[in-house]
Amino acid sequence: MDDQLHDVLERSMVPYLAAAPADWVRIVLWAIRLVDTDGSLAGFSTVAIAVTYDEEGGLGQAYVVPPALEQLRGSALDPLTAGGPEEGWTVLRVEADRDGSHRFDFGADAPHPVEGSATDEFWDALDEYLDRNRDQLEELVGRLGDQGALPAPATPEGGAGGSGRRLSGRS
Repeated sequence: MDDQLHDVLERSMVPYLAAAPADWVRIVLWAIRLVDTDGSLAGFSTVAIAVTYDEEGGLGQAYVVPPALEQLRGSALDPLTAGGPEEGWTVLRVEADRDGSHRFDFGADAPHPVEGSATDEFWDALDEYLDRNRDQLEELVGRLGDQGALPAPATPEGGAGGSGRRLSGRS
């Protein structure tokens, strides 16, 4: 992945990190390319979740919705992927951890039809992300604990502490 594409993806995650609950440990963003019945590009759909952690309840999961104008725009990535291994992508998966590590994965699955996209089976794996990745996420919590990077526990007033980190470094 070239540096410009990496930088755009990293900057694209900032609104999702800002919109996440204070007790997040991982943000997961998925984007898919949608096509009309005639096969023409109908846009992109994105969904993001935050995997959360607190000492009382353990791991949890919640949707993350940044302001509409700040959401990832899939079409903006196309010129940056031209000529690269990501060209022609139909699926983008991003995982950003609280300690700044992150993964960007482009795939070339069959495009998804716009009709019925809200209930597409593709999203089931995101809805089940916590259950499907529990062992890995528990290891992440252990690593964050060792680094002193776990979110602060909830305060008696019901608020949460913690300070989300911006993505940094390459992984």
